[in-house]
Amino acid sequence: MRRLTFLLILLEACETTPAEDETPCVDFFPSECAQETACAIVEGFVVTESEGSVCVDYTGDTLGLACDVADRSCLAIETLAASADDPTDCYLFPDSCIPDGWGDCEEVSEVPPEC
Repeated sequence: MRRLTFLLILLEACETTPAEDETPCVDFFPSECAQETACAIVEGFVVTESEGSVCVDYTGDTLGLACDVADRSCLAIETLAASADDPTDCYLFPDSCIPDGWGDCEEVSEVPPEC
């Protein structure tokens, strides 16, 4: 007589939550971000209009626009991005790391010249 044995494996979907010591950097304002060693401020240059053309204002300091984890991996390529709330308000980031939830600029598709 043949005996059949079945192995039943039950897999449950589980939701992972951050460890208690993890810092939710994306939830911080830039002013709060600087106080957290695990976090880094995401900075960008203002893309503006000057004398009828779009340009980047490199003369001023970068603006702290968001907060993210300090050890994130970024590509060394300038990136244009805008907030989903206002896709016409465009910023130039020095690398590929942009604020969480940001995307393409509505009116600017390539890096403009310096003002």
